[in-house]
Formats: sequence, C-alpha cells, structure tokens
Amino acid sequence: MNVNMTDNNLQVAAKNPQFETSNELEVKQRIRSILKFGQQYDIYLPGIEAPAGYCHRGLNWPWAACDLKFYTDETKTTELLHIKQRNWVDAWGTFDLFDSSNGEHICTFKRKYWAGILQRTWMVTDPAGQELFQIQEDNIMKSIIRRVGGAYIPFMDVILRTNLNFRTLDGKTDFGAFNRKFSLRDRYTVIRTNQELDGRILWAAGPLLDNAGGR
Repeated sequence: MNVNMTDNNLQVAAKNPQFETSNELEVKQRIRSILKFGQQYDIYLPGIEAPAGYCHRGLNWPWAACDLKFYTDETKTTELLHIKQRNWVDAWGTFDLFDSSNGEHICTFKRKYWAGILQRTWMVTDPAGQELFQIQEDNIMKSIIRRVGGAYIPFMDVILRTNLNFRTLDGKTDFGAFNRKFSLRDRYTVIRTNQELDGRILWAAGPLLDNAGGR
C-alpha cells in the first residue's frame, strides 16, 4: 500500500483489524520490571480500564537480545506480535516486527547510532529494506539538554521528558508521536494522526522504544 504524504511515500503492510480500534495507546511499564526481573508492559486503549494487551521481554540478561512478545493478557495464552532483534549490539540494533497470527514480517526498526548521539533516531523499513519513515526525538536542542543535563541533574529524563515523533523521510511532516508522561515509572502515550500507519506498528513502538531505545 502506497500513501502519498507530501513528497514522501508512507508504505504500510496490510492491516489487521484487531489493532485498528484506536489511534491512541497508553503504555505502562510494570513496577517489577524496574528491578530488572524482566521488562513488562500493559497496553491500554483510551477510556478502558482493563489492559488491551500485555508485552513481555523475559529476563533482562546483560547483552541478551531484546526480543519482545505481545499477548492479549498476562496469561500469555494468545500471542499477537513478536519483535525479534537480529544482532546483539544495541547501539546499531535491528528489530523485526512479526504478526504472530500468520508470521507476516510487518516492518523493521533500525536504530541510527551516530545520528542518535545528538538526536535519538530510528528508521523504519519494509521487509525488503526500503525506508518508509523515521522516528526521531522531538527537538534537537531539547535532546542535547537531556544528554548534558542528565549527567548532572537527577531525574532529568522525568523533568524534560523524552518525546519522539513519527516523521516522513524528509523530516517535514509528523504523523504520530511517542510521548512520555510525567511519572517516575515509565508511562507513554503513542499516537498516530494518519490512519495509513499500520496499527501493529503503533502497538510495537511503545515497548520497543522504551526498552531498546534506553539501553
């Protein structure tokens, strides 16, 4: 599917209706994952008290690949999505997103290490490697302050919260956001403003950007 957005094409895989119920999600990290027993997240739809999904990484062993699995709930009976890391080096991490219901390779997230030194940046590609769009820290001046201030000011990332935007390849058009809420525990809102963005990518972005992006 090709969708014109300014001078860029945002291409997305065929959508799964199960993930198209909302343009906004809230992702909450569970308290016990802070203790590094395993990264776990609950995913909520707006206005609904019970979680719509559950994400689990398992034991957070040093140097272990960041493989994330998404389920309908914490019983882990029904697997929805699977993010599998290709390599063992987080700095240049490459993460493939799969639909667990049919094995479809939806897209690939690539962390841009050198670009991310000043402004955290991810590239999202289709399964063949064609670049689709980028996910980038909201503002380069804020990102520099976060990095410099973080070395001297406690809880800098809470005070000046890390937010990222879904952007076209030319950087001119934003069509979604990953925003951290004011909280000591990691809580994020993930939003899309263009319906052509696959809802499965929206689900995957929160836990991936928090877990792999901060490592």
